[in-house]
Amino acid sequence: MKPAVPLLALCLLLCSAALSAREKALVAPGPAKVQVAFQGDCETLVLESIEGAQRELLLAVFSFTRTNIAKALVEAQERGVDVQLKLDEFQAKSKYSQSALAVLKKAKIPIEHIAMPPYSSMHHKFMVVDRREVLTGSYNFTTKATTDNYENLVRISSGEVARAYYNQWQAIKGKKK
Repeated sequence: MKPAVPLLALCLLLCSAALSAREKALVAPGPAKVQVAFQGDCETLVLESIEGAQRELLLAVFSFTRTNIAKALVEAQERGVDVQLKLDEFQAKSKYSQSALAVLKKAKIPIEHIAMPPYSSMHHKFMVVDRREVLTGSYNFTTKATTDNYENLVRISSGEVARAYYNQWQAIKGKKK
């Protein structure tokens, strides 16, 4: 597993290089702290980040069925954290998503369904926390991902990387069908 760390460092370096001068001026530069999780530990990392959020949680998630993650997002909102989600429209309509999404809707957490052309998806799986850290990887916020699949999640604590993901979150819009 040690070879993955240099690869992550290279990815962070490339993300940082891609930022514009204006974006770099908006965040404090510095070394990124990276943490990885696999399989069921992915959910633990998500919950830790939600619990640690102080101002803002922005999620772009392909599929969402985990009611306990939904409840954690509601608790964050009740603490005064601004919580917003963008979900793939097709996945959001799935019968498996309804329980978790009902928890969010009841709390009036904004959920934007991202419509895509046939055979296309809003396939992102990331969360920006307070514009200072990002969680990203293969992990969907689903029971299958938590209990059955081989999954990965990377938590990157870096204002520069968080700014790049924040900008991507802002750019996500539905595409004409």
